[in-house]
Amino acid sequence: MLVKSRTSVIPSTSVFNEQLTVADIIVASKADQYQTTELDQLEAYLQQKGWLTDRQLVTSRAGDLAVGLLDQPRRAGSVT
Repeated sequence: MLVKSRTSVIPSTSVFNEQLTVADIIVASKADQYQTTELDQLEAYLQQKGWLTDRQLVTSRAGDLAVGLLDQPRRAGSVT
């Protein structure tokens, strides 16, 4: 799941939440453009929803993302 939110308010649309529910890894893209508190707000939202208990939150800056993340094992019960 790529998170591309550029506002301080986390979207709460059903599609956004459904994508986070099935994500194995959550990528906060364009993290280099976030305001000071935006990443903290995103992490707090994900914690509140319980999505960081079995998922990893990774930040991407300037398009840099470790390709090795694609080799991570899938979560138990995740969508194939």
